[in-house]
Amino acid sequence: MNQSAILEAGDEVWDPAWSPDGKHIAFVSGRDHNSAIWVMDDDGRNVRRLTENRWMDASPAWSPNGTQIVFERYHDRVGNSAALPGKSATDIFVLALDDGFATQLTIGPEPDAGPIWLPGSNQIAFESYREGNAGIYLIEADGGDIQMLWDETAAIHWPAWSSDGTRIAFVKSTGGLLVLFVMAADGSDVRRIAHIPGARPPLAWSPEGDLIAYSRGFDFGHVIFAVRTDAGDFVQLTDGPAGDTHPTWSPDGEHVAFVSYRDYCYGIFVMDRDGGNIRRLTAPRRHGDRRGP
Repeated sequence: MNQSAILEAGDEVWDPAWSPDGKHIAFVSGRDHNSAIWVMDDDGRNVRRLTENRWMDASPAWSPNGTQIVFERYHDRVGNSAALPGKSATDIFVLALDDGFATQLTIGPEPDAGPIWLPGSNQIAFESYREGNAGIYLIEADGGDIQMLWDETAAIHWPAWSSDGTRIAFVKSTGGLLVLFVMAADGSDVRRIAHIPGARPPLAWSPEGDLIAYSRGFDFGHVIFAVRTDAGDFVQLTDGPAGDTHPTWSPDGEHVAFVSYRDYCYGIFVMDRDGGNIRRLTAPRRHGDRRGP
């Protein structure tokens, strides 16, 4: 393969996630009329598809050792569940990169989505409406009992663990305003960081823990911002109106990958940590060019 271009004009990509060693980026592509998990080298080459699902796979997150990827799968449960025959659902799966086998971790009457692999851990956090309320839950990567971390009364949204696992960033809606908070991993030492109007998930910690990146919506589109965790001031990393979303940091903290509609075609881009030197990784192809990865 070793191709730099995988997308035709109009194809969508989203959810980029850098591998722990910084050599690969997993992402979601709607190529081939369904959404699947793909991976490429950090320079945009050696693109390959990892999952097969006739409906949709999304939200990839790497294990700390880089050997597995957790993701959410929207699928038809026919043949999967005697308790819920014929019902479509969203569940959490773990993909082993050595053999390509995806193991289903969760199953329930309500959607399980947005998995996050906790730093230095074998635990996965995810969002769910199980037990009748929106909440954040934990499960071991090899399965087992599911533990609730917070229910909807905690009003914690978009939780993101720092790279050392000691802090959690999250958003609360306070008086109709979106406010960014940071707390210790055990729930103590809650600090208000900043009001982040127009923000959309995900939140992305820099490896050093000094910045949290996110996408902010304006009338003309979305741009990437970062907020300093010590002072709460902002750094604007991209300009509109390209529709820049889904920021993710390289493990060395020197670069940020993101999704954009620049050049009127969705793609994954990377920039320096100060917003400079923006370049496209998934180059668009013209319609009619059927060469695939």
